[in-house]
Amino acid sequence: MLACWVISISPGAGAIASMSSGLNYGFRHGYWNVLGLQLALVVQIAIVAAGVGVLFTTSPWAFLVVIWAFVIAQIGVSVGLWSSAGLDISTGLSIVLTMSILFATIFFIQKVKKIV
Repeated sequence: MLACWVISISPGAGAIASMSSGLNYGFRHGYWNVLGLQLALVVQIAIVAAGVGVLFTTSPWAFLVVIWAFVIAQIGVSVGLWSSAGLDISTGLSIVLTMSILFATIFFIQKVKKIV
């Protein structure tokens, strides 16, 4: 029960990013950060309202397509960050590997849920 209270009271990543942006760059940048977070929330609510969860539950192929699209997108973002930041190859490969493992784990969990 204590963990629930601590997690509820502590600020999330969005709040930290908004505060950091506001403190470092001023009110206007912090405001745009908050606006972006709220827009993302509206998109998430729209996805839920559209019934995409039901689509993924009834059609494993739809879920598989989305997972692989995110894997490809994350690899693209990772390679872009790696090349733009001038990082060495080991750092870039670790970013790509980490994101690939994350999505492979999500995919594996979904497959295990279907078996159980």
